Amino acid sequence: SVEALGNRANVKCAVGDFKGCIADTTRVVELTMKRGIREQEEKFNLAVVYYTQAEAYFHLKSYYDSLRDCDHTLELWPPFGEALCLRGATHNALGNFKTALKDLCAALRLKPKYAMAFRHRGICLCCLGDFASSTKDLERALNLDANDEAARKWLEKASAELRIEEEAAERAAESLLSSEQLEEKKEDKIREVKKKKRRKKNRKKKRKE
Repeated sequence: SVEALGNRANVKCAVGDFKGCIADTTRVVELTMKRGIREQEEKFNLAVVYYTQAEAYFHLKSYYDSLRDCDHTLELWPPFGEALCLRGATHNALGNFKTALKDLCAALRLKPKYAMAFRHRGICLCCLGDFASSTKDLERALNLDANDEAARKWLEKASAELRIEEEAAERAAESLLSSEQLEEKKEDKIREVKKKKRRKKNRKKKRKE
């Protein structure tokens, strides 16, 4: 049955048989389209099938196929937070970071405690150079899922980049302060020279008198 095929596809995806999963989801889609979608529940079920297929394509690094099936999922069921997160992760993989950020923010509006969305948004922000926000998201991902090794790895990278950025800002501030101090010393010297000239001029006047 369609339901049995869908369940088998989920199991195959979970154990890493992604090609087998896609074979089953493709058959589910064919059978569902032949029969027609009559109720909201069937619409949601088909959205889940497309999402499972998108996930399998993502793991196989067939990113454009994954995007296509994420789009099918969201056309059928727009408030599907996991699909928005997966589409964001797929855009990350393709280097479309600004597009990814929109999807990941939308996913977190729907699912505010979704660890995977925090992880992928943290990765996205790191790639965009916003290391402070990236570290916050990756820390949140680890607070929600302490076993997320990918989040831990990216947090180390983002934290290192943030330290470099902060040290550079400190050096720039010190350099600016040094420049200001040099300028002050220069002005002090000019004032001192002017004072000496005035004193010399006054002494000459007194001698003439």
